[in-house]
Amino acid sequence: MDRNEKLEKARKKLHRYQKKRINSELHSNISEDDSRSLRSHSNSAVNSPLVSPRTLSRQSLRLNNSKEENVAKNTEQQTIQLLIEEKSDLITEREKLLFQIEQLKFEKKKQDDKLNEYLEQIKKYEEKENEFNKLSEVIIKHFK
Repeated sequence: MDRNEKLEKARKKLHRYQKKRINSELHSNISEDDSRSLRSHSNSAVNSPLVSPRTLSRQSLRLNNSKEENVAKNTEQQTIQLLIEEKSDLITEREKLLFQIEQLKFEKKKQDDKLNEYLEQIKKYEEKENEFNKLSEVIIKHFK
């Protein structure tokens, strides 16, 4: 599985966790109300138990929330770790590309220098050719 797939999977897990957490918070409000009514009902019908349903529901909610929080923290940490790795890979890739750009600039400069050198040589040869043509004209005129 490549990094993008892992990152997408971690994002989906985080999104699912956030949905579950919102739903559990909504249901926890309902369950607390239900536990209150159960408690008042049990207190009126029978002697109160040692541990109230409200306390039990709160404890189970705390356990569920702590488990979900741990899962979410792990998912967030994995997501963060994947993002950090992806960022470091991108930085490394960027460094490589910058190095290649510098190499290409250097090569271009070398080629430009060679081209300028060739152009100078061409100018020198053209000047020599012009001098030669002038001399040949003078010689031709002299012998005519």
